[in-house]
Amino acid sequence: MSQIQSITLKHLSLPTHTFVPSKFKIPLNRNFSLTPRFTFSSSLSVKCYHPNLVQPKPFPPLPQRPPFAELPQQRVYVGYSVYTKKGMLTVIPRPPEFESKSSGAFKVSKEGYVVLQFAPSVGADEPIYDWNHKQTFSLSVSEMGTLIILGARDSWEFSHETVKLKSKIDVRKVLKVEPLLDATGHLFSLRIQS
Repeated sequence: MSQIQSITLKHLSLPTHTFVPSKFKIPLNRNFSLTPRFTFSSSLSVKCYHPNLVQPKPFPPLPQRPPFAELPQQRVYVGYSVYTKKGMLTVIPRPPEFESKSSGAFKVSKEGYVVLQFAPSVGADEPIYDWNHKQTFSLSVSEMGTLIILGARDSWEFSHETVKLKSKIDVRKVLKVEPLLDATGHLFSLRIQS
């Protein structure tokens, strides 16, 4: 016994079937009382196939990454600049440098760092930047970590001391990072002391 109904799914009509196994029996006893007893065959399986349905295609395999030795050795790191009426700040990443060992392994020969370049503005109406008085400050990896974890209301001060080789004058650079009044960012200022 088979019943056929139709279900519409987004403009697609598929037949649905209800099957009753052949060994479905309801015997009646001599008192004519209904005592249902159900007997099913030991295995019941239903397979449905509709030729108009599109079978999904398997996903293509993921691309395999080449070994480290086959990766291109030349990479480009781009700086980011912020221009304001008071001055300009450019952030330039410098990647670490590696040296190869005889075993085929690599060792870090120079840690990476980030260069901050500051140029003051000399224009009154239009921002014009004085590149002749540009100053730089380098942040190490650990200093960058300190900068990254600053909260919206936190401030920090970085201090570096260097010696100018030509004049043998000690120069102290102080980078101060302070939160803006509305806590939407931070203000970077560089002070040079000699």
